[in-house]
Amino acid sequence: MQTFNVHEAKSQLSKLLNAVDEGEQIEIMRSGKAYRLVPVDELPPQRPFGALRGKIQLQSNWDAADINAQIASEMEAS
Repeated sequence: MQTFNVHEAKSQLSKLLNAVDEGEQIEIMRSGKAYRLVPVDELPPQRPFGALRGKIQLQSNWDAADINAQIASEMEAS
């Protein structure tokens, strides 16, 4: 894996993108934190907004005061 600082990456961006296209792994360091340069098609798919619609059902009293008090007391006990 090749590692570059931000200044190097900015001045060689086209070269780095070509290297990634050829399968190389590239890291760009900024303030001690590493960022990896990868093609978008290699990123994990994201769930679309509303993907669970119709798959979860809440009880009619899901937001009742006694249930909220019970949850709060359980959180305090932890």
